[in-house]
Amino acid sequence: MNRSALVLAFVMSLAVITTAVAAQAVNGASFVLVATESSGTQLFELTSDAAGKIYVGNNSNNSIGIPVKLFDPALFTGTPLVFQSFGPSLGDADGIAFGSGFIYAASSAGVERITVPGGVGTLFMPGVATNGTGSPIVVRPADGHIFVGLGGLTGINRIDEYTAAGTFVASHTTGTDVETMTFDPVSGKIYYAPFGSQVRALNPVTNADVAVGASSGTIDGGLTFDSLSGLLFVGTANGLNSGLVETIDPATGTRKPFASGFNGSLGILREPVSGDLYFLEASQLYRLPSALVSGALAPPSITKVFGAATIPLNGATSLTFTITNQAQGSGSLTGIGFTDTMPAGLIVTTPNGLIGSCGSGTITATAGSSTVSLGGGVLAANGSCSFSVNVTGTTAGVKNNSVSVTSTEGGAGNTSNASVTVASAPPPSGPPPAAIPTLHGWLLALLGLLLPITAFFVSTAGRR
Repeated sequence: MNRSALVLAFVMSLAVITTAVAAQAVNGASFVLVATESSGTQLFELTSDAAGKIYVGNNSNNSIGIPVKLFDPALFTGTPLVFQSFGPSLGDADGIAFGSGFIYAASSAGVERITVPGGVGTLFMPGVATNGTGSPIVVRPADGHIFVGLGGLTGINRIDEYTAAGTFVASHTTGTDVETMTFDPVSGKIYYAPFGSQVRALNPVTNADVAVGASSGTIDGGLTFDSLSGLLFVGTANGLNSGLVETIDPATGTRKPFASGFNGSLGILREPVSGDLYFLEASQLYRLPSALVSGALAPPSITKVFGAATIPLNGATSLTFTITNQAQGSGSLTGIGFTDTMPAGLIVTTPNGLIGSCGSGTITATAGSSTVSLGGGVLAANGSCSFSVNVTGTTAGVKNNSVSVTSTEGGAGNTSNASVTVASAPPPSGPPPAAIPTLHGWLLALLGLLLPITAFFVSTAGRR
């Protein structure tokens, strides 16, 4: 079972690596080296049992044969372990899966079935999965059916299905060859990838086969469905953009970066018991704790608030935005942004009164416009940023405003809503009402009338 010259060259280049390099996640968190293979044999593909133990196959260039390798997380105390050997020696065991209490491994002789935890192996399906490249295996939990990829055979792209007893059921034609695959127990779909960048989904019940996304590099063993998040984790093996970990949303095809710094991916697994993410680099196994995995996938959150509940017509108030990175551990977020389009009758004040920032992000709030935006914001885990601008109400009424935030690693976050009331203008003023005389006023008026009359009679009496 020999791979292409490209894969062989990659294997030889990895063989010279003698020291482990800590791989850094894009979100800032470090994967930790937890196990190594002392013989230097390149390992291939990962699976786990019901107790959360990790099992590793070996590359198809290994015709001599070694046992399946085992990593028990309970034994790890901080110093990298040497893999334990599990079961009989197997050559070209480049497909491995757990199901129904067994480890299934595709070897050069056929599919081997190994008891868990006993480690007793038997050649379960002789002559099956002995094709010329990777022979991935998945097991459907509902009925124990075993699916074997045979895409490495020239001109034959298919996945064969067998019962839990090893009886052949059917062949399912695939859109490409099948280098690696993973099973989604919720939808019942098999996600698979060729020795390339494309990721496809096969429904073994309907035989529907469609493309669901693509990585930015070549996939060779690094594909796993994460039932905790509903995402596919993809590792790139060699060539352009090698050594990356990315997520693909199979519902939308959206691809996002997750980690970098590896020398190539030959296996990746989100272990469902612990939620930890494992990454296989040649003969070295790395782990990222579940909290950091979940934290790196967490989107940002945003709140917005007006400085006053009510403002007069043509009056102004502040509008404050606060963005928080909800990620745990060291999960930083980049590319944080939003565009807030304000309702009619609400505009950015001249001048805009901008105060605050969001890391190195660019804030745009043009005076007289109706939008405020942020682009390229950066926040460390559990960090937050806040900034405000002034806005003016140009028409009366209640102004309801909402905004949503997004980021590169965390995707879309929440939507925040806020309202401000612009009061109507007061009615125009008229002439002042006539004054009502007081008692004092009436006496003065009467005195003013009596004085001339009195003076008249006095003057008349004087002439007689």
